[in-house]
Amino acid sequence: FRDINHAYRFGPAVYDSVTIELIDPTGTVQAHVCHLPLGHERPLEHNIGLEAVAVRTATGLGVTVRTERLAQFVSIDIAGHVPDQNWFHLAPHSERTVTCRATSDVSRIIGEVRALNARGSSPVHFEQGGTS
Repeated sequence: FRDINHAYRFGPAVYDSVTIELIDPTGTVQAHVCHLPLGHERPLEHNIGLEAVAVRTATGLGVTVRTERLAQFVSIDIAGHVPDQNWFHLAPHSERTVTCRATSDVSRIIGEVRALNARGSSPVHFEQGGTS
């Protein structure tokens, strides 16, 4: 028996986060949730290894966010774009690709990604024709 979500409180919590993914037969993630058994309060960390890479798509940008450590309430902010997902958790050593739809024409695309438990933000790096 493992008290994964720390519901029974049999001693100290074993896990800081629990991630569950629903994967279809082709290997595509259909649903994703990250639960924080100890609650949302986390100490600020100097470096959680958060990074983001964007590529242009027909509707805007595809932004892949990666992290080395738990990233809590990840936020993507790119001028002239609105992300389809924001304020999500990322488990350690994981990534998520978010579509950012263009809301206006901008000559220079500038953006950053941040997490609530990180002291600073990281710039979004652009590939294949993007500018930073």
